Amino acid sequence: LVYEGLIPSRDKDQTGIAFAFGDYSSDQIKAAHDAGKEIVDTYEGVLEFEYRVQVNKWSFVQPFAQYIIRPGGDGQVANATVLGVHFGVTF
Repeated sequence: LVYEGLIPSRDKDQTGIAFAFGDYSSDQIKAAHDAGKEIVDTYEGVLEFEYRVQVNKWSFVQPFAQYIIRPGGDGQVANATVLGVHFGVTF
């Protein structure tokens, strides 16, 4: 979801939120169990927030934060927070 103009004086800025979810098939999970695998991939998710600052007509700065749920899908790695920033220029 993207909303433009959240701050009244910043009409071209964009606020975004996204959620992604990946679920492994029950056939794959069953096959992993049947093969004797102790740790099975089940699901993974990502929640993302971002704010795009339109600096001028041709450039922007976009900081973002992601929260990754069950990285790798198997629960072996703790949930993770990722912070970053995108820069863009149009020629």
